Amino acid sequence: MPENLPQNPTDALEWIEARAPQWIERAGQIGLGEAFAQEVADLAGVARARRLAADEAAAHAKSATLAWRNGIGAATSRARAAIATIKAHAAATGDPGVYALAGLSPRARPGEAPPPEKPTNLAFDVRPAGEVELSWNGGGPQGTYYLVQRSLDGGETWRVLGTTTSKRFVDGDLPFGLDGIRYAVVARHGEHAVWGHVLFVRLGTKPADGETALRERAA
Repeated sequence: MPENLPQNPTDALEWIEARAPQWIERAGQIGLGEAFAQEVADLAGVARARRLAADEAAAHAKSATLAWRNGIGAATSRARAAIATIKAHAAATGDPGVYALAGLSPRARPGEAPPPEKPTNLAFDVRPAGEVELSWNGGGPQGTYYLVQRSLDGGETWRVLGTTTSKRFVDGDLPFGLDGIRYAVVARHGEHAVWGHVLFVRLGTKPADGETALRERAA
């Protein structure tokens, strides 16, 4: 350790702590006086306590910063999902006022991103309560969402049941007295609309193969 008092605060504290006991013990011999030497030692003790408090505060600040980043990350991720859902609702209803109600800007014009992939492997499962759960595969640029459509007249008329950003949908509003229902999923992004194959669900049974007539336009 250097003989002279260091300029660095941490080094200076350690330097004082190393010498203070000797100064107290030899106060008379080195011309300090015991009270003077003890004051130096006491002040070094106060400084050490405050240094420990500062280190603890820094550790808490680091932990708090990490917690803040995790928190805002989760919030923004959920907010992006909410924005996609709001935009999907605006597109499905054809009501541009939805954007203003949600405090959002209208969707940017298409062309900057490629169209979404065609929904594939559309499948279904009939729940015990009689609901039809649909699932499919698909992908596309950020903001891609899906319109789930149903036809009760052999595919002549299609009704949008809802929109989703996931690849799963439950139809819990089944009409009575029909032999079967046709479903189709349309992937949307901007003005791009990509239809998947039509799936025929025979009520009470599950056919081996779905009907595979490809639609080329959105309803």
